Amino acid sequence: MAAPSRSASGLVPVGQTFPSSLPSQLPQILARAGKAAVFAAEEFFFGRIRNEHTRAAYLIAVRRFLLWAENHGLEMNTIMPKDVGQYIDGLRKENTSVATRKQHLAALRHFFDAQVIRVTHIRHPTIGGGPILRPSH
Repeated sequence: MAAPSRSASGLVPVGQTFPSSLPSQLPQILARAGKAAVFAAEEFFFGRIRNEHTRAAYLIAVRRFLLWAENHGLEMNTIMPKDVGQYIDGLRKENTSVATRKQHLAALRHFFDAQVIRVTHIRHPTIGGGPILRPSH
């Protein structure tokens, strides 16, 4: 098997998808939330998820949820646990597999973890009735 071709510096595989392309892959709801939200998303997808297959699956799940949220008139700062529950219920009604629903929920939990850590989203929408999360000092 041939090794992937490398750039002149030898550090970056040629043709790799980079974080700068992420905003074009996600709905405008993320851009409207501000630079910190976009940064948190880039950090999540490209800094925390090392497996390319997991990254692709989570990107599909998050993109689909954010499109759903936009179509329901939501913004990043207004997404609540009930919205995530309604989305997951909608997946069930579409006869998606249990594994797919669990994967989508896992992707959303991890994605919103990153958003909360970066304080772009004060309330974690995948934790039903959860407290307002703030860094402790």
